[in-house]
Amino acid sequence: MLVLLAVALLMDAALLFGAQRQALGLADAAARAGAQQVDTAALRTDTPLQLDIRAAEAAARDYVVRHGPAAKVDAAANRRVLTVRVEVVATTLLLRMPGQGSVTVSGEATAAPCIGIDGPACP
Repeated sequence: MLVLLAVALLMDAALLFGAQRQALGLADAAARAGAQQVDTAALRTDTPLQLDIRAAEAAARDYVVRHGPAAKVDAAANRRVLTVRVEVVATTLLLRMPGQGSVTVSGEATAAPCIGIDGPACP
């Protein structure tokens, strides 16, 4: 009986770890996808590289919808940085609260537009 309990706890830990890695991976990739949405009008002036806020947030949300349709996403940007938070629901075997058979885990990532790998616009 004790062995079954230990196995169930290990399986729950693995499920939660996998769900958190999925949330982090989705958030990171979505932030990078959104950070590619630069303000093209600003590129034609002497203005430093900056995000198109609406396009960046939309691209991040679209990425999560395509690659993790069951995940919840929140994207917030300013001219310099995009932050993406993704929540994924993991169903557990043993770590359940009464009446609740799942746990929500989240991941958050930020990205900024950058020219080159160490250019002046790179944060």
